[in-house]
Amino acid sequence: MLRTGIVLYPGFQVMNLAVVSVLEFTNLAAGKPVYQPVLLSEHGGPVRSSAGFSVETQAFDKRRFDTVLVVGDNQISTPPQALIAFLQRAARRSRRIGSTCTGAFVLAQAGLLDGRRATTHWFFARQFRRSYPNVKLEDDRIFIIDGPLRNCRFFHHARHVRQGFEMARMRRAPGFGVIRQPPQMASCGHRRRTCRAPNSVYFPGWRHCELERWV
Repeated sequence: MLRTGIVLYPGFQVMNLAVVSVLEFTNLAAGKPVYQPVLLSEHGGPVRSSAGFSVETQAFDKRRFDTVLVVGDNQISTPPQALIAFLQRAARRSRRIGSTCTGAFVLAQAGLLDGRRATTHWFFARQFRRSYPNVKLEDDRIFIIDGPLRNCRFFHHARHVRQGFEMARMRRAPGFGVIRQPPQMASCGHRRRTCRAPNSVYFPGWRHCELERWV
């Protein structure tokens, strides 16, 4: 089973939790446990979300994770040093690391995106470029995969859930072989119509081949 750490911090954008549904759906489609999602935070215990409710988490420790994802927030808050240190360790110990939405700011703060391609919420693209000029931001992309770091934008803007289920629709994934999903399942394009537009372009039946290989 592939242990997946999902890193939360106070004020995290609650829509980012859609990634848990993706892993759950993949397990259901596979007919057996494939991914083990683990919600993580600096101190463990309840972490308050942007919507005001809290979710239970486990504290950072020395466990190894196949994948580590850091979520975003609405305020682009400064991440605590313990979070930065955890991500830097995870980049060395985990098979892949990524972010959702403005979580790219946290990866960049940890120095994990220097010289790499990345994307983030279009609304914060200008701020990201000013703050991290060494990162090759492509703000018209829904997701990006770059090198062994596997910086990936699983979800983006208001399309988190739909984009996530497209990820769960993959044809092949490490550890459990082939999964086939109903052809009517919604999918979306890998680019936005413009870098400023908040809506994505949807192509029914289009498959995220690159994203599938990453999963």
